[in-house]
Amino acid sequence: MDILLSIIGSAVLAVLLAAAYTAGVAAGKAAAHVDDEESKIYMPHTHGGDPDT
Repeated sequence: MDILLSIIGSAVLAVLLAAAYTAGVAAGKAAAHVDDEESKIYMPHTHGGDPDT
């Protein structure tokens, strides 16, 4: 019986750790998400040549 309780306890702990990891990833993605169009940097596409020629 002790072995069964140990297995169930380990499974519950694994589920809780997975939920905490998922919540952390979601929070990190939300914190890194930027909606500012002004913060984007655009560079001309020149293929290494002079854009004025």
